Amino acid sequence: MSMKRIIPLLILFSFVLSACSGGDGVLEPPGPDVIASYDGGVITKAQLQAKFDSLMPCCKARYQGVEGRKNLIKELVLPEVIARAIKQQKIDLRQNIKEELGNLTDELNMSFLHMKFHEQILYDGDKYKDLRQRYEFQKRQLEGYPLAERYSRLVKLHQNLHDKIADEVKSVSQRYIQRLRKEASIKKNYDLLRVRVSREELKDFYHRHQQGLHGNEYREPERVRILEIEIKVGKAKGDCPSCPEDDKEQAKARAVSALSELRSGASFETVAKIYADDSSRAIKSKWIVRGEESAEFEAAVFALDVNEVSDVIEKQDAFSIVRVLEKRPERFKPYEEIVEPLTREYQWQKAEQYLIDNRDRILFTINGKPYTIADFSDEYHRNIPPHKCHHMKDTEMQMMGDEKTQMCDLAHNEFEELKTLMDRMIDKELITEDTYNQMIDVEHKKEIEFLTMATLYPIFHREEMDRLIRITDQMVKDHYEKHKESYHYPARAKLSMIVVRGGEREEKKKKAYEKAKKAYNELKPSFFSFKKGRDFSDVARQYSEDPETAPKGGRLDVDVYECRNAIEYMLLHGFHKKIFSLKPGDISDVFEFGQDYYIVQIREMESRKQATFDEVRQRVKQDLMEKEHQKVMVNWEDDLLKSAGFTLYEKPLKELLAAEEGEEKFKES
Repeated sequence: MSMKRIIPLLILFSFVLSACSGGDGVLEPPGPDVIASYDGGVITKAQLQAKFDSLMPCCKARYQGVEGRKNLIKELVLPEVIARAIKQQKIDLRQNIKEELGNLTDELNMSFLHMKFHEQILYDGDKYKDLRQRYEFQKRQLEGYPLAERYSRLVKLHQNLHDKIADEVKSVSQRYIQRLRKEASIKKNYDLLRVRVSREELKDFYHRHQQGLHGNEYREPERVRILEIEIKVGKAKGDCPSCPEDDKEQAKARAVSALSELRSGASFETVAKIYADDSSRAIKSKWIVRGEESAEFEAAVFALDVNEVSDVIEKQDAFSIVRVLEKRPERFKPYEEIVEPLTREYQWQKAEQYLIDNRDRILFTINGKPYTIADFSDEYHRNIPPHKCHHMKDTEMQMMGDEKTQMCDLAHNEFEELKTLMDRMIDKELITEDTYNQMIDVEHKKEIEFLTMATLYPIFHREEMDRLIRITDQMVKDHYEKHKESYHYPARAKLSMIVVRGGEREEKKKKAYEKAKKAYNELKPSFFSFKKGRDFSDVARQYSEDPETAPKGGRLDVDVYECRNAIEYMLLHGFHKKIFSLKPGDISDVFEFGQDYYIVQIREMESRKQATFDEVRQRVKQDLMEKEHQKVMVNWEDDLLKSAGFTLYEKPLKELLAAEEGEEKFKES
């Protein structure tokens, strides 16, 4: 576990220290400065004042007055009480948890060792005298902070320090590792990690692939290379703004004309430049693989001979004419063509089984202590996060599935890589052993104890909530029916827009509005002008100042959704209100949003839709769990405090607040 992974645990642990109510004691305190007591401890006036003084100014308002200070006292006590409850349940003695805590201590020891390297460099001569003085001052500042905050700030302090002395740290670390290696007795058996593959085994693996026993990634379906003239229905030809839009009959007529010119001897490239929607794409060949296009299109194309030109082929939203340049039948790739990925695949499979079969064999020893292949594998999986194998191509990753979830397993590493990983593990074991010899865990006992509790708390809390919260299927259904309006699919729109940038100055805003109004009049001229409104995309290209959408005729490629949460409502409500008052095909008037002026055309609109219970069952259950969790937490914390004999004494608390108030009045006077 790295230092970065530890910090979120601190945050999580501190979240549980929320305010709660408890039984206020009326007994006399055991001492004049004691404000609260519990089994095994007390909270004094000085402790409470120190805690309050350490709060950020923005947070102090929560803890003003008697009730506020009571909540703060309970927050001081709860970590001790929770730690005691965790120990009573012996969570730390469970085998899997013991292993995790052992790894946590090892990682913390190495973090503290790293900090010692920093100090060693700072105090070695006067090279970093100024940096040392700043470090000493910042470290002294941390002494007044609570343990959790102090540790996280210390980590950040050393992270910033590391950047300034990184080269020296690297040198010190290398010398340290070299000394450990020299002083230790280490025996390695690298050859245990070598997995050899014979040509006979590989040939047999290839034949099994041919028979379909290991997937079809090396089989190529039938394919043809073609040139295609495509004329889409409802699209103007090319980028010609003045060209009329083609309906189906017009598009088909143009396709027939194109075919006629081809039959008359015109070259495919010449006809493509005249008729194709995208002439540059039409003169570039492309491969069509069996099973990728519609059945009708494939039937027509695959029936052609090389250099033959098709008749007009009707597609869903276009008409096409195709010329076949090359044809390839279905085939299984020859052995020589795939020997590299085939070898790698077989070696992985063989290595995976080899590591399982030999897991108990000793891979290396350090000072007589043996480490097996199983230890090596466990260490790898514990410390190496899921990642894309560096020697795999993107196409291979796609064959295996979602790239984000792939794990480059230990067996996927080459022999030289395994040797490097093994050496790193040996170094880590040497460092871990040395940190215990240096008593670093004893020196930082308090920090390690706190972080141990921070690790155990989520487990303890989850088990307690599972015990206290019972959610039935009927409760989930009732919650859905009661809050049905909260579970819906928001309205969604596809739109094009014209954006004219305004600004803060009145003169600039006025010019922007006049420009937007001029664009609007082009779209919707007045009745008495006897003009026909221009196409929205043409006007957007001419007037819009949005660099992303203007070149595309104002087309916004992402869908716009009705406000889905409070933040969207606060930031976008005015824009969304305007959009969702329109219908498909409508063009809005000029409206201001932010400092800019907009005209919007709705291309498609999908109305708000109620989600069914089955569609949102898990979300409803989660919402109900969170609601029940909030109710249970208060009583749960109360019960923990009561079980620890928590007693709060009002008299010394009021004395403390009165003295504080008197001091404030004295300062004001």
